[in-house]
Amino acid sequence: MAYTVDDIKTLDFPEVVQQRSGMYLGSQAKDANTPGQKNICLREISDNSVTEAIKGFCNKIKVTFEPDGSIIVEDNGRGIPTGIDKETGKNGIEKCLAELHSGGAFGESEPGKAGASLNGVGGACVNAMSEKFLVEVFRNGQIYSQEFSNGITVKQLAKHHMTGEEPSKELHEGEELKKMSGTRITFLFNNDFFSSVDNLIIDDFIDRMRYTVYVVPGLEFDIYDNTRSPEDGGGEYHLTGEGGVSGIVDYISTSNPSLVSNLDEYSKKGIYTIKTVAKYKDKTTELKNGKSFVREKTNTIPIEVAIQFNDSDKTDIRSFVNTIDTRNGGVHKDAFENAIVDVFTQLVKKY
Repeated sequence: MAYTVDDIKTLDFPEVVQQRSGMYLGSQAKDANTPGQKNICLREISDNSVTEAIKGFCNKIKVTFEPDGSIIVEDNGRGIPTGIDKETGKNGIEKCLAELHSGGAFGESEPGKAGASLNGVGGACVNAMSEKFLVEVFRNGQIYSQEFSNGITVKQLAKHHMTGEEPSKELHEGEELKKMSGTRITFLFNNDFFSSVDNLIIDDFIDRMRYTVYVVPGLEFDIYDNTRSPEDGGGEYHLTGEGGVSGIVDYISTSNPSLVSNLDEYSKKGIYTIKTVAKYKDKTTELKNGKSFVREKTNTIPIEVAIQFNDSDKTDIRSFVNTIDTRNGGVHKDAFENAIVDVFTQLVKKY
């Protein structure tokens, strides 16, 4: 059988995402009760807003689940830039949310700032997987909007003045309209691109955000589930993270009867928090005049640990990196557990 250049196919955006979604959104759901690619899509959009909060530009995020399946994610951050790129002729919304491998996290304007998302890569994938994807940006008293369908623009970038009727106003109560800023994204999944058993598990998202507000100081998260009755878990959720990392430990211990019942009197006195800054070396390979060389740089990373002891053999250890709950563990979690064992081993030997 002949094998020619015609047999080599190149997939561009958005087809590459739609036909190879596993490369960008992970594995499909195993069953209807397991979070799959739809949950990952939701996280990608909400994590862009969380990244704004991590960088100090946003303190309120609102997510609304509508009965028709559409999802609205809104924040009071800086708003996606809407200017025109001189090289490509595309506006900022298109570069961030309709183009792969572009976004604010790739730049060097804010080095050292952690983020929950690549701010564009994931958002563009969600755009490609949605039959409706409406982006509204609030900046300088104006609303900039652009609508896509399956990753393709169906309504070009438009601009109009804000009014007091704008839904975003409730996120900026007390501010003048001209000072309002933020981004609102409304999207509706195209089920043709997803597995038949891939359902959006709203409770999984709520649980994840319940911890996110603890690790991002000052962030408030409002979730409105209009798809279910209050008896079935629907309604309003207002999430705040008072106490930071120690607040996570307090929440876990008070919501887990087996842990609370085994708290000894010493542990009930409080939760012990340790804050430090660790140093690590980062190596990068660069090319110059056709030759490669390795550049080594020492970076710092803040670490915070909160501990509460009990007198049973039951434990619950949670670890978070860039606000992401690393449920499957990792080097950081293994190192912490090993350190705990080493400390107690030394104490036993001493006494």
